[in-house]
Amino acid sequence: MARILTYGGFAVVLLGLAILGLQVVFYLMEGWWNPFSLITVGEILTDRGWFHYPRSWKGVHKILDMIPASLAFIVVGYGLVIRGASRSIDRRSAEQAQWRTDFRQD
Repeated sequence: MARILTYGGFAVVLLGLAILGLQVVFYLMEGWWNPFSLITVGEILTDRGWFHYPRSWKGVHKILDMIPASLAFIVVGYGLVIRGASRSIDRRSAEQAQWRTDFRQD
């Protein structure tokens, strides 16, 4: 489970960096910044619905429209990497402690 969290976190961080890199390339080519928010991600993943036409929770829609997708993916991915690494360290520590107690009992 720890490896899945760690590798998944790396993948999410790379996705965030790829989005940021794509935005930079478009800026260098065209001379204008193309905003790519969490709402844009939702619009890409769905045909219609709340992401395209919010009828309720309009404040949440505005907040999500202000959050850059690249930043969100990098932060979430980094959190997954840290969580996976801490679980791996906890498991190794528990295995070493178990080995020590087994060794002392013999």
